[in-house]
Amino acid sequence: MFVYGSCVARDVFGYLDEQEFALGRYVARQSLVSVYAPIGGALTSADDAPAEVDMAAAPIPSFGARMVAEDRCSSLLPVLAEEAPRLHALVWDITDERLGVYRTADGYVTRSVELIASGADGILAAEYPLVPFASPEHLRLWIAALGRFVTDLATLGLLDRTLMLAVPWAEHTSDGNATPASMGTPPAAGNAAFAPYYAAAREHGVSVYELPAAAVRSDPGHRWGEAPFHYDERVYRTIAAELRSRFGVREPLLPDPQFARRYGWDKIVDPWLDSMPVRADRIPSAYRIWQSARRYLQAGNTERALQCEQLIKLLHNSYLSAECELGSRVEFGYGGIGLVVHKLAEVGDDVTLGSGVTLGGAFTPTRYSERHGRSLNVPRIEEAAVISTGAKILGGVTIGAFAIVGANSVVTKDVPPGAVVAGAPARVLRTLDAETVLRSRSAYLPLRPLSNDDLVARFSARVPAPA
Repeated sequence: MFVYGSCVARDVFGYLDEQEFALGRYVARQSLVSVYAPIGGALTSADDAPAEVDMAAAPIPSFGARMVAEDRCSSLLPVLAEEAPRLHALVWDITDERLGVYRTADGYVTRSVELIASGADGILAAEYPLVPFASPEHLRLWIAALGRFVTDLATLGLLDRTLMLAVPWAEHTSDGNATPASMGTPPAAGNAAFAPYYAAAREHGVSVYELPAAAVRSDPGHRWGEAPFHYDERVYRTIAAELRSRFGVREPLLPDPQFARRYGWDKIVDPWLDSMPVRADRIPSAYRIWQSARRYLQAGNTERALQCEQLIKLLHNSYLSAECELGSRVEFGYGGIGLVVHKLAEVGDDVTLGSGVTLGGAFTPTRYSERHGRSLNVPRIEEAAVISTGAKILGGVTIGAFAIVGANSVVTKDVPPGAVVAGAPARVLRTLDAETVLRSRSAYLPLRPLSNDDLVARFSARVPAPA
């Protein structure tokens, strides 16, 4: 991708996938008028003495100094000719035209904020007339240069790969305030000034991408400062989506043979697979990582414990603090995908937690925790209880031993031992006993090794018989 223009096009690049787009060259602060009418010689003062500006010593960043120097020699065409064979997209915006050009004795110089900062603007203003942007003379010069530029783009094979961005100046900021003027030009006046330039580009066969004025907002916190052409993130993402649509990588139905030999089927996915440090069947469950986190925390290595918590987030998209109280042989559905467990929650031995389960806090109810010695508003899950996929257990409730909470239920009240509940809010559907518990034995994942007799004996020891 080649950018000719300003930060409007350049900032969009940050929202493109680096696997698809690479920025080849960026030419800025160079009016199309200057491109086809270079100044040629040195700037001179009133007494015809050389008035060269030392750009290295000028109070502007090196990028700005380089752009001003390249405008002096009209670098765009030589650079484009050099880059053309490897370019897939030329993205062009004309925001840098907004300050006009100086007409010198033998060419034109683009007026820019960097030229002003360098001190050369004062020399030029004293000697040469400024051709203001949107004046009849400027538009005439620009359209004449446009005709030559289109011919050169076609010769280089770039015309059908060129997209001009006709993004309006934002009249309002993302927080609803009026966007301030730029160098004395209000946004509405700026948009009216640019309109004939965009129209001329279309007439000359340039592809122009335009956004409606109502769809653009400026960002008052933009890194380059507040301006009508410093947009908020949504504008850049919209433009980036258009660039992906026009120029993005089109994956072939079958892999390129070289990629197939090197990567496999997909040239983006397979390198990620090859970079995995462990075999897929060796990825630890969230419970196993939590066990390591717990050991590190008890040993006083809090940094390592926090790393374990981050690994759980990375591998399983779950929150499971090292401070959580989990019993032995806790079983997580699918290794622990999508769990959110409050750090003060208490989970007993042989509990099953399905994927997407939340054990979270709420204002009420509360319960007294003997472990913590105070009242808590987070759940306690007793031995061998089953919390099915997507269930939410909220507040200081207790889920009794061997209770089963149905999928996607919302529990805000205590659940008795052996009860089967479901719904939002959850209600008791039935209560298991020593005879019926065997019908549900498949739900108690950690207890699968037990025989039927041992399961019934353990159930009977924890769940009181009905009166």
